[in-house]
Amino acid sequence: MTQYNMIEAPQGPDPKRLLLAVVATSAVLMVYSYFFAPEQQVVVQEKTTPAQISPEEKPSEIRAHEPINAHPMASSGSLPIVTKDFSVLEPVSDKTPERTSYRAQISSEGGLLSAFVLTGFSQEKFLWDQKLTGSSLLRLASQNKLITLSPDAIYEVVKSDKSDLLLKHVTPEGLSIERSYEFLDRGRINESLVIKNLSQAPLKAELTLSAVKIGNKNVEPGLMNPGVQSETIAVKTDKYERINYADILDKTKSFNNAKYFAFDDQFFLSAVIPTSETTFDRVQVGVTNLDENRQEARVELFLKTTVLVPNEESKFTHQFFLGPKQVDLLSSLKPPLDENIDFGWFGVLSRPMLWLLVQIYNFVHNYGWAIIIITFIIKLLTYPLTRKSFASQQAMKELQPKIKELQTKFGHDRTLLGQKQMELYRAENINPVAGCLPMLIQLPIWFAFFQMLRSSVELYDQPFYWWITDLTRPDQYYVLPVLMGLSMLAQQLLTPTPADQPQMKYVMWAMPVFLTFIMLNMPCGLSLYILTNNLLTIVQQIIIKKQVIIKQGKH
Repeated sequence: MTQYNMIEAPQGPDPKRLLLAVVATSAVLMVYSYFFAPEQQVVVQEKTTPAQISPEEKPSEIRAHEPINAHPMASSGSLPIVTKDFSVLEPVSDKTPERTSYRAQISSEGGLLSAFVLTGFSQEKFLWDQKLTGSSLLRLASQNKLITLSPDAIYEVVKSDKSDLLLKHVTPEGLSIERSYEFLDRGRINESLVIKNLSQAPLKAELTLSAVKIGNKNVEPGLMNPGVQSETIAVKTDKYERINYADILDKTKSFNNAKYFAFDDQFFLSAVIPTSETTFDRVQVGVTNLDENRQEARVELFLKTTVLVPNEESKFTHQFFLGPKQVDLLSSLKPPLDENIDFGWFGVLSRPMLWLLVQIYNFVHNYGWAIIIITFIIKLLTYPLTRKSFASQQAMKELQPKIKELQTKFGHDRTLLGQKQMELYRAENINPVAGCLPMLIQLPIWFAFFQMLRSSVELYDQPFYWWITDLTRPDQYYVLPVLMGLSMLAQQLLTPTPADQPQMKYVMWAMPVFLTFIMLNMPCGLSLYILTNNLLTIVQQIIIKKQVIIKQGKH
């Protein structure tokens, strides 16, 4: 039509006819463009349909690197994104439950573990959730730019049943990736990663698996929150290393031949354990602040570089453990993971105390009463030391008049005064440090018990009575901390204080107020322990005081 108009147009320099011809030609071109779209436009629309790619899901740069002649078995870009849910329920037992029942979700976008929830608690405990936090475990990507494998590549669901899942993705170059999952009990998931060269040329596979955990910035333990433990990343090579987030902030740290790595918080552990002979070539960890409140912890696992000839395949296997940090549970795994429970310097005492606490719980079925009973047992075992300490303090108190006489008489000579005081102690058969030494001996026991309660997931989500629904959380009404402070004040009234050190009185009276203020943010289990310990100490002091008075009366 356009050609016809151009031929029939008059050849003279008539401006009107020339203008009419230009307008008519433009109109015809506009109508043609509207009703008959060019072939190139159709191709562009096909590439941007939501079924294949969207700006939020797939970066356009990835398709730009795809080879022109893609492998005939390459995964289609139009595969839908699907998620598969799996549930594992633990059998109910009268003994202490492992509480490792869980619900896991696998996404075909990346073929990764997108959500993991422990369901054996009164409220579900989300360890991983990609939708809520952006955390994911584990994303697979290629470091080799000649292999087009995005961390968000869409996998095809090949097989899915109650406890198994098989996903498959084929890159445009012909590298086949199969990710198969097996869902087991006790918080375990096995993953098998099989790569195979379907092309007619050798392919070099340089793959990485990355775990990303996004959450609130770590709260560092301090004077006002000693019961809090910061999240860490644990890596086991020839030795075990626990890495604080602050130590790798805005930088990375690498490890060779890692036996496992784990995200470790106060009560729960998320570990990845290689189980194939081909271990991780290198593990790299790092932390980045995303904004004022959130930070990202990242672990990258560099798999062994593999060159595959046509039809050759290679296999990598590893196991996830995601669950509570129970000693018996972690020690039963291979390799054992119980080293991730940090009992501090006095772990040699904390572990038997925890064992005894669990045994008591098996009888009384209440961890609050178990704490009270084990505190009573500890006080009973340390009673001889307590009695000796209190008796020595009482004797020193009764000796104060004679000590004042010596101070009045020899106060001008400190050396001579010290000699005379020692002579008085020997004459009265009193050891001046006997009141403190038994207390110092008991300190490791107290610290071990404190650390045990602070780190034991057994108390997590465990109620006592009434308003106390979780012994690992602070008392929302401050009842236990206030009662603890009042019991400390009562204890001070019964504790003899040196008459020659009046400043100690102020320290002893200020300490209950200070500790009450501290305990407001401490777990209920610790407040219950200290309150019980104080009440038992008061009873012991009353008994010992009566025994001393009776003994003095006989003499």
